[in-house]
Amino acid sequence: MTKIEARFVTPMKHISQRMAEQKRRFPKLTLKTPAKRIPPEPSIELDERCRLLKLPAEIRAMIYEYALTEQGGLVISGGHLHSARVDSEVCDANQLKFVCKQLHAETKGLGLRYNILTIKDSDSRLWFGTFEKFVNHECSSENLRRLTEVILHDRIERFEDRMHRRFSRERGVTQMAILERQLNAICSPHFKACCQKLPRATITIRLEVCRAHPDFFAWAEIGSLVQYLHRGTKSRMWEDGMLWTREAGDMAQRFLAHSPSPFPANVRLTPASYEVAQFGLSEDFNGMDPITRAAWLKQGQSWYDNGF
Repeated sequence: MTKIEARFVTPMKHISQRMAEQKRRFPKLTLKTPAKRIPPEPSIELDERCRLLKLPAEIRAMIYEYALTEQGGLVISGGHLHSARVDSEVCDANQLKFVCKQLHAETKGLGLRYNILTIKDSDSRLWFGTFEKFVNHECSSENLRRLTEVILHDRIERFEDRMHRRFSRERGVTQMAILERQLNAICSPHFKACCQKLPRATITIRLEVCRAHPDFFAWAEIGSLVQYLHRGTKSRMWEDGMLWTREAGDMAQRFLAHSPSPFPANVRLTPASYEVAQFGLSEDFNGMDPITRAAWLKQGQSWYDNGF
């Protein structure tokens, strides 16, 4: 004989009593029943249109700017465009464009307008190659015109990281060769053509070779040389009677002979970092009088904030 399972259905009045008891015990709890999510009449259609899209275009633009602005900007690293947040390397920075076709059309590319774009080199491609690929192949002309600020982190001399452990005057020759190679790349016609495709953007190149380090005179010489070659102005080096080394003078002559105005108009050069504590390890810097030290610290901060 077939066994018949008996199923007992709870009467509706018992369910109502239980819900009333829950409301009494937890007054702030909101109970959503299926009946609240279904229209009372089959003839009434659900309004599934997004309320955001009903707002005026000006209000939507403000909402898009708020939603797409990232605190640390956007980063291109390893061929991917993502937020600067550590946990977002695998996510597209603009999630709004995946909601519907209209949001895709209205928000595509807006992240480039509202954020600083930082381009870093990968293991297989230096910053120049990553920047060139992004400008010429990965980003449309319309979106390139939206960019207002781009930062290129130059680490072309990564094999020279060991030189920051211990500096000497002789290492300045190696630094000078690295700097000359970097400036020639920045002033190349190919790089200028890439910069011209970003007419509204300021392109900041943070030079690793110019960051602060314990050899104060080598740092001051390179910074003063970049300022002179880029802007044609002189730094505190001349006021303090400091002289360039022969290598720096020869490099300046070669570079100026190449072109009288070599740098792209929208390019700004700055040190990769400015760590004042590095100067505390320099006997030359500590031997200066307090007024001269303060003036050089101000000069270094100006280079980092405003460029050479």
